[in-house]
Amino acid sequence: VARAEGALRSAEFAGTAFVFGVLTLDEALRYPRVVAMLRQRDPEGALALLSETLAEPGYQSLAVLLAGDAHAAAGRWGEAVRYWETLIRTSFRPHARLRQGRGYEALGDTARALEGYRGFLTLWAEADAAHPAVVEAREAAARLGG
Repeated sequence: VARAEGALRSAEFAGTAFVFGVLTLDEALRYPRVVAMLRQRDPEGALALLSETLAEPGYQSLAVLLAGDAHAAAGRWGEAVRYWETLIRTSFRPHARLRQGRGYEALGDTARALEGYRGFLTLWAEADAAHPAVVEAREAAARLGG
């Protein structure tokens, strides 16, 4: 996280933060911090940090994806799926579909889990068959009978 922060801070010019697309430097720094919190098994801390981003108009899809991940890490699969489903019509669709598969599987909804995994595999049909996400989705679909 410190290396990512240093790299992002090096993009500051004459005291004015460089804007990354529509992200300010402060907003861009939230994401590596959230990921670090999730890796440290602190989903509640990650959600607290994300709440600032999610409360802003025009928040980023990445914040929604990570909020779903944080809820999943806390065992709140229904809430996680609710976040991921909002990303189906965004560029995060493949990530959302794979996570939907995981979430619905954890909730015991086999039909929807298969839909998520199959949707991911369709979107990533041209991907390397050995990619860990492709392997996971393919094995999960087979395990669930699809």
